[in-house]
Amino acid sequence: MVKREVLDLLSIRDPNLISGPAREGDMGLGDPFSFPFQTLESVLPLEDGRLLLLNDNNYPVTAGRNPDRPDDTEVIVVRTAALSSPPPEMPDTGGPSLLLILAGSALLVTGTAWIALRYRAREPSQ
Repeated sequence: MVKREVLDLLSIRDPNLISGPAREGDMGLGDPFSFPFQTLESVLPLEDGRLLLLNDNNYPVTAGRNPDRPDDTEVIVVRTAALSSPPPEMPDTGGPSLLLILAGSALLVTGTAWIALRYRAREPSQ
């Protein structure tokens, strides 16, 4: 698997200011918009290079955007060019091919089943 950054959640462009209006004490709204939460509950890929991100702030126990107020769940949809482009080529690991691994697994299962049947045939019946 190749890891690559597709989005900086602390700096999301919001030129149309759809994240506003802010209440007094709210943080991370405006341009740039921030999604600075520790526990993203879901990251769902959508079409056209978009992601749906869901954060559960455990309302009313913990704060979210405002340290003085409980905050409810936040859901955002973002578009990132990094997801619109094709993924990079996977590097060759030099390891065995998937076909070889599957064939070996099939042999292992078959061999184990054969041994179990032979062992069962030798047990005295009661």
